[in-house]
Formats: sequence, C-alpha cells, structure tokens
Amino acid sequence: MLREEQHRASQREQAQWFTDNVTGAPLTVRAPVDFIPDGIRSTDAGGFDAPNRVTMLSRRPRSAQGRDPKWDVPHYVWSTTQWDWAAGAMYVDLDSAAVDDLQQRLHPGEPVDRGRRIDPPDRGPI
Repeated sequence: MLREEQHRASQREQAQWFTDNVTGAPLTVRAPVDFIPDGIRSTDAGGFDAPNRVTMLSRRPRSAQGRDPKWDVPHYVWSTTQWDWAAGAMYVDLDSAAVDDLQQRLHPGEPVDRGRRIDPPDRGPI
C-alpha cells in the first residue's frame, strides 16, 4: 500500500512539474479515425457489421428499441428513418463532433434521432 501511495505522489509531482514548466492548458486534440472496414458481415435486410482493427460500425433496420450492441468500448448509437446505427473505436474517445461528421459521411442530410453514447459496464470513458 505504501508503494502505491508513493507512486501516486510521484505522479502528482510529475504532473505539477509539467504544468509549471510546459503548459497547464488542455492537450486534447482532434485526430482522424479511419472507419474503412477490413471486412463486412452482412445481416438480413441490408444490415451489416463492418469492423477494422480499431473501429466498429454497424447498421440494422430501424426497430422500436433502437440499436444496443454489447461492445466492450464506449460507442454511440443513433437512428435514421430506416436504420439503427452504432459506431465505436478502441484507443480513441469519440466525441459528438466526430460522430456528427461520421453521420454526415454515412447518410448526408438525413435526420438523426435516439442518439446517445453508451459506456460499457465497469468501464468509463477512455
């Protein structure tokens, strides 16, 4: 327990040094995320699962309950008039601006409803 406390104290000191000597400004930047699939698994009625090594994209016909995949990464779900969609990424915390951009590339100009972020149980944001 003492070692863990010492480690946390050292991390706090290092973080303070960085703030004092480099910057205290937030260092979150926008980065491209490639959703081009490595493979596509088609489902009935035009749905699909389209992952690559770091992203997941899924579409199913619109249902009363919407899409709720059981993915182990934070992800977003939304619906258009015909489809329920889901998108997620490993190692990257997608934000609403990234999801809005993806939606415009997948179905430009279509209205979106039932949009929400899903964080898997026992795992918060990245």
